[in-house]
Amino acid sequence: MKKVILTTLAFVGFAVAFIGCSNNEDEKDYPLNNTIWQTEDHNSRIIFGTAGFTLRFSGDDFSCEETTGTYIYEPPIVKFTTFDDKTDKLTTRKGKIVADTLYYDDNIYFKNNR
Repeated sequence: MKKVILTTLAFVGFAVAFIGCSNNEDEKDYPLNNTIWQTEDHNSRIIFGTAGFTLRFSGDDFSCEETTGTYIYEPPIVKFTTFDDKTDKLTTRKGKIVADTLYYDDNIYFKNNR
């Protein structure tokens, strides 16, 4: 009986050690995190975080609009999800990244290499 218990404990110890070495969720690669993309005229800017984004638009009259939401990046496609106040629903739109260029919502954004 003692051998069975020790063998079981050893097996559980190996299993725990093996699971502890698996990929950690915190270590995921977020290639868009902390990147800023802007239009050539600098009127529109997308700022990416780990899972969220902020879209800022500055008008010629010095007005500023800001939209926030979440995104999923499945190269080369970026799926932007925002809450639409008019319909009270979540909306998802797609963008496409080619090299340092993001095509989204009839605009072309360029990666800001600070």
